Amino acid sequence: MAQANERGDLLRKLQEYRKAIFEIRTKLNDISKKRESAFKEGQKLSAKISSVLPTIKHAKTERDQLTGEVKKSKEKREELNEEIKKRVEQIKALQREKNATLRNNKIQGDPSRILKEIERLEFIIG
Repeated sequence: MAQANERGDLLRKLQEYRKAIFEIRTKLNDISKKRESAFKEGQKLSAKISSVLPTIKHAKTERDQLTGEVKKSKEKREELNEEIKKRVEQIKALQREKNATLRNNKIQGDPSRILKEIERLEFIIG
């Protein structure tokens, strides 16, 4: 009888172990499916990244080109601004010279009017 009890206990333990093994194997299969799913998702993301990279590289190249154009435009603008400054300074110098000449010669009124008057008189004389 002791042997029968022992045998019954061993069978129950065996059944419990089989049940535990089944549960563990089920969990392992679930984890394996999740891992496979995650791996496939990772491959999809990797493929998506690979397909987007050429677009990004093209955009970067285009941006660099536009940046170069902007830099050249700024340099040209600086050159033109310098030229404008020089010419404005020349105009101011000529204006000062004109005003000084008008003061020194005590000329009043518009010099172009005087030039027109000279031309008119030359026409009458000539």
